[in-house]
Amino acid sequence: MDVDAPPLVAGQEPPLPPGARRLTLPGPGGRRFSCVVPPPPPADAAEAAEAAAAAALAAAPSPAALISSLDGTCLYRMEDWWTYEFCAGKHARQFHREADGSGGPGAVVAEYLLGAADEGAHPPDPAVRADPSGPPEEGLAYIAQEYGGGQACDLTGTARGVEVRFVCADAGGGGGAGAGGDGGRLAGGSHLDGPGPAPPPVGPRDALLAIREPSTCRYTFTVGVADLCAHPAFKISTPPTLAVRCVEVGGEEEEAESGGVVEGA
Repeated sequence: MDVDAPPLVAGQEPPLPPGARRLTLPGPGGRRFSCVVPPPPPADAAEAAEAAAAAALAAAPSPAALISSLDGTCLYRMEDWWTYEFCAGKHARQFHREADGSGGPGAVVAEYLLGAADEGAHPPDPAVRADPSGPPEEGLAYIAQEYGGGQACDLTGTARGVEVRFVCADAGGGGGAGAGGDGGRLAGGSHLDGPGPAPPPVGPRDALLAIREPSTCRYTFTVGVADLCAHPAFKISTPPTLAVRCVEVGGEEEEAESGGVVEGA
């Protein structure tokens, strides 16, 4: 919580505005504080806010149209030995390069096709979902696409597959940020059939934010798309706060600085 001490007089209780309530709260060392809790927003204000949100949602473009900004773009993320590649509308793969000593990108010495796009499997207006049980970046609202038909898994004998989750995340200078990872962006496709260039530096907007393998040879790619942030369903809501004003009861004048405006949910 943030405390910003206003000019309160020691021992003087803050005034009580209409609808507010006063609480006496204990503090450290036996100290007591008199606090004023303001009333919650009126019901009609909350209803008006909900109506405005519903109108904005109805007028917003479809999420599927917004992620089309990724068309022709490949995103990369390095995780330990592997580099992961997601090419929107094409494929997802993992590969590893060995430096050849010449300063070039080196040759691909290992790679797996994790999944390929199937246009028929991508609904034109996918549902917006959320997974609050997953990592923080996956607790966000997302839409998903399946990339299946990857190379056979040695452990299960079935084809590898990827669920790609698109979230609002303007990567900015932090694209691909995360433990053990680094990310980048390349327009114009990838080089699945050849060595190609090394993964490019961090891009200014979109990013491959996270890679998970929730079950053997079954992957989840979390892709941040800046354009999705324009959609109301993907905006990260901030809980409303109330300013609670407190002053120490019976304290010395110099101790009145401990009273203040407390921002709390």
